[in-house]
Amino acid sequence: MQEVLHHKSIQWRSSQQQAAMMAILQYQTDTIIILPTGGGKSMLAIIPSLLETHMVTILMLPLNSLVMDYEQCLKSMAVPYQVDALGHDLNTTDNLILVSADKSQTTHWHSALANLGQ
Repeated sequence: MQEVLHHKSIQWRSSQQQAAMMAILQYQTDTIIILPTGGGKSMLAIIPSLLETHMVTILMLPLNSLVMDYEQCLKSMAVPYQVDALGHDLNTTDNLILVSADKSQTTHWHSALANLGQ
């Protein structure tokens, strides 16, 4: 994690966070992670998007306010990302995609996902 984020003081928050990252990076199955607040869930989406630039990571957030919080965090870390697909197509260049739970239910989002990478 230190090498990917270019920050020597960053460490795993818990053994559960580290185990979750190892499961994610094995790419054998979709992964659902449940960790407490402050447990390091953000890094579990950010790191794979930085390592695997040819793959897309979709981070579904329960609230629009959390999407905005993530945008600020990602900008400060210089991590490329894009926000949902309402009004525009998704691209594969910015491979971390943020979407709120309510927008993920729209037909436009479903269509944008189906067209991703075509």
